[in-house]
This record gives sequence, structure tokens and C-alpha cells, in this order.
Amino acid sequence: VVGVAGALPASLAGAVSDKGSGTDKPPPPPVTLPPPVTQPPQRPQALALWAVLSPDGGRAFIAENLVGPNLVDVTVLNSTSNEVLHTLTGHSDALNSIACSPDGNLALTTFNKRDFGHARLWNLTTGQLVRTLPDGMHGPMPGNDANHADFSPDGRFALVAQNTGIARVWRLETGEHVRSLTGHNASVTSAVISPNGELALTASKDTTAKLWNFTTGEELSTLRGHNEPVMRAAFSPDARFALTASRDGTAKVWNFETGEVVHNLQIFDSSEAFRADVVRQAAFSPDGKLALTAWGSGPTRVWNLTTGQIVHTLGNGGYDGIPNGVFFPDGRQVLTVSFYHAHVWDLKTGEVARTIDLMNGGM
Repeated sequence: VVGVAGALPASLAGAVSDKGSGTDKPPPPPVTLPPPVTQPPQRPQALALWAVLSPDGGRAFIAENLVGPNLVDVTVLNSTSNEVLHTLTGHSDALNSIACSPDGNLALTTFNKRDFGHARLWNLTTGQLVRTLPDGMHGPMPGNDANHADFSPDGRFALVAQNTGIARVWRLETGEHVRSLTGHNASVTSAVISPNGELALTASKDTTAKLWNFTTGEELSTLRGHNEPVMRAAFSPDARFALTASRDGTAKVWNFETGEVVHNLQIFDSSEAFRADVVRQAAFSPDGKLALTAWGSGPTRVWNLTTGQIVHTLGNGGYDGIPNGVFFPDGRQVLTVSFYHAHVWDLKTGEVARTIDLMNGGM
């Protein structure tokens, strides 16, 4: 066979050789891969539990327990455009409350303690942590959670409610502990300062609420009438009345001057009590004529404080209930959160004016 191949004419032999080597074929075209599919950034799936508005109503603060271990964020967004402005991160355990300073420049968050410190002060211009307020100890103490916090009207002090049965006053500029309000026999669940800065009001699992001189720390009176833990307390705008909400299913409006209950509001009945794991909100409207209550997985209710009757029931309860709500500063709308959504309600009609989808990044 070799002899036969060698006997081929040179031109034919070359043709066979070239064909075999493939040099007479054009090179294959380059392979063009499709561009990678890019997805827009998605917010983590979250359960929204709290909503707070800045004093001017321009920003909303929504606390979310994210799906995943120890993930708790506060999303700060423009309440009109839904644009995310900041995310306050770094809480290592369940978030219990949010408060915004009167000038709108700072925020306070409180949470269950896994790390040193229980309340955090945030700069809302930068979104950065300013300082952590400890619990008056030199290190962590199991069970000593911070349940609630409020700013003084001048923005210089914070009042923090704690599981130890104490509410502590902190000077925010230095982080210095100023004084303690001591007198409850169980966990303090809520602590607020009156609009004039002269009084403080605390609620407790000992079934009472207490009125204090905020400047001196002196206990002035005790509001008794609930038969289960009192979870929230609020001052009326003129500081003449208090609103308390309890796991006993009632919210009570109190006259400080007489100590009497003006209205007894039935926020849930015995058939709903098994769902009343948390009473999340009790608040007066900016003009003091309405009240708002929110609890567990039930609806938010708006009450007429002249008649003591329900004006609106916001939401239907159930799994997509309304665990928290807050009045807008003009008193004409309410912002609520319900696990996967935030809703803005028109109080003239009682209907939803706008919905924000928290689960699918609708902010």
C-alpha cells in the first residue's frame, strides 16, 4: 500500500494530503453565548411586625423579622414614593419597638438581648449606629430585654422599658444612665413620655400602669383596673388622659385628674383571646378625638373617644391580620403592617388608599 501511495502523482498526492489535514476548510465561526440572565436585586422575604412614622409623616419605619436566623432589620422608606432610604441592620434578636426623635434625625430600637446592650440609637441622615445603650449592668443578663423606648420632646433623653420591672432614663448625647423608675412588680412592657416632657407613663405585666414625674422619677399614681398584663400605654396630646391596652381584651381611657375610666373599649372577646399573644398598639390620634388599637393577628380598630364606639375596622384579621398601626400626623390616614404588606388607610372612607408589597420587594 505504501508503494501505491508513493506512486501517485505529486499533484494528486498533495490534494489528498491537504484534504486530510482540513486546511482547505474555513475555520468554524466563534461560538456566541447568550448574555447571562440578571435578576433585579430582591429584598429578603420578611414578616413585618412594626410600623412607625416620622413626626412629619414623610418617612415610615418598618421592622421586619427576616426569614433566616437572627435577622432583624428596620427599613426606612419615603412614605409617599416607597423609596428605601436606609436599612438599620445588626439586631441579633427579636425587635420589640421603634421610635423616631421629635426632629426626625434619630431613631431608637429595642430588642431582646443576645448581645451587650438593649436599645440602639441611629443617625437617620447616614443610617449609621450612634451608640448602644446598655442595661445598667457591666455585661449581659439573660431575660433582661428592652421592650419599648420613647424620646423626650426635646430629643435629649430616652426612656427604656425593661423586663426587670424598671424603666430607665438615658442621656442620649453621652449614653449616661440618669435615673430609674422603680415600682412595678413585673416586666415593664411600655414606657412613654408626655408631650410636655413633664410626665412618664409605664405599663406592666403586673396588670397596672403608673404615672411618674419624669424629671424626678417620683411615682405619682397607679392605674388599676385590668386583670391581665397591660401591654401598651399612651398619653393623649394634652396629657390629661391615658390609653392602656391589656391582654384581658380591653383598652381603657383614663382621666388622670380623677383616676376614673372614661371608656372601656372591647378590643377582642373571649373567643379571640387565644390569638391575643401580643397587644401591639394603643394610640391617640393627633387631635385626641380618636384612638387606635392593634393586637396579635386581629384587625386594627379606630375608636371615637366621644362615644366609645368603633369608627373603622382595618383588615380582616386571620393570618394576614394587622399586627400594628399608627396615625399619620395629619390624623387623616393610618399606616398598618400585616406580615407581608403595609397599607395606608383613608380614615374618611375606611378603605385602603395604597398597598406596599413587602414580600416581593414592592417597596
